[in-house]
Amino acid sequence: MTGYLMASLATGLMGGVYGLAAHGAGLWSALGWYVAGCWGGFALMLVLVVLASQNRDRAGPDLEAA
Repeated sequence: MTGYLMASLATGLMGGVYGLAAHGAGLWSALGWYVAGCWGGFALMLVLVVLASQNRDRAGPDLEAA
């Protein structure tokens, strides 16, 4: 769960900085970009976990022996 939170916060901060730097936006717009970035980071972590679990399930017998 810590990884989810760290990814969410990191992408949220990057989204907030993007909102301030690229758009010259005010505080409320930067907050909106922060929230969007947080949800984006959380969704990215969920996708990575699902893909990793699918790849683990498809491992062949020679890969599971190790």
